Amino acid sequence: MQPEKSDDFSFRFIHQPDQSNYIAFKSTGWNAAELIVEDVDELAVELENSPFKIIGAPADLSFTKDIRAMQVIGPANEILYLTQFKKNVPEFDSQSPAVLWIRPSL
Repeated sequence: MQPEKSDDFSFRFIHQPDQSNYIAFKSTGWNAAELIVEDVDELAVELENSPFKIIGAPADLSFTKDIRAMQVIGPANEILYLTQFKKNVPEFDSQSPAVLWIRPSL
């Protein structure tokens, strides 16, 4: 996966044999990744009929309406945090809005 608006970053998912004993957040190793997206609500619609299951619907964060996020679990039980910055939030080293748009090849 690579952002449409940038060519200096890519995110690789590597298919490995199923690990039936893997439980997200209860196993050692990589458990989650956060990706900055342009429109979390649009992405939620795109992911509805995909191998990714939405486990946290899009919502503004409790402490600011300038950050909207959702969580998904992938086909290998990996967790992805998909976060939209509606504008720069000074207390975070956030990207400008609409910098990254992640489109999975489903």
